[in-house]
Amino acid sequence: MRKSESIFHLQSLGLNTLDCFITRDFRQAKAYLENHLDDKMSIRTERRDEFLCPFYYGQPGRNLITIAKERTDEGYLLLIYHYLDWRDSIAYGSIGLPKDGTTIVEFVDEPGLVRDLYSHQKRISLILRPGLAMVPNNLWLNTIIREVQECCYSESSCVVEWSLYKYPVGILQKPVIYWELRDYA
Repeated sequence: MRKSESIFHLQSLGLNTLDCFITRDFRQAKAYLENHLDDKMSIRTERRDEFLCPFYYGQPGRNLITIAKERTDEGYLLLIYHYLDWRDSIAYGSIGLPKDGTTIVEFVDEPGLVRDLYSHQKRISLILRPGLAMVPNNLWLNTIIREVQECCYSESSCVVEWSLYKYPVGILQKPVIYWELRDYA
């Protein structure tokens, strides 16, 4: 599933995601970026089934206009959003919901990037048996687990990536943002 599809799917499940402006049209991208000339913005790109598409993080909107033109001319879909500084996160991780009913939680209890989760030395991994969906003495993690379980109960088998911030973020302005939903492998 592409990032744009994952964002739409997470939103349809009621989960908080990036507040993205998504377009293939340069005129639309330019108009959006012109409304955010001095804001720190980011652009992710997608094209067909390519894996390593270009991305640009934390730059003033004015600096991204030329990039938006180049990428739309090359046929890329643009995902434009306000930059979220990973240093403002409190924790990050993933929640796996395999078909057997267990809940697999992997997280790091400090600021960081989800893409670094599986190589982080402080990663904590937990397997919660069906019916045991609570982590002792960790209210915020239990809240995230419960939200993912409730919103993704109809998904056959999935993993949801998330970050917890110090302040409200994303389209729903909540401290937890969900980055991606993918099949559980």
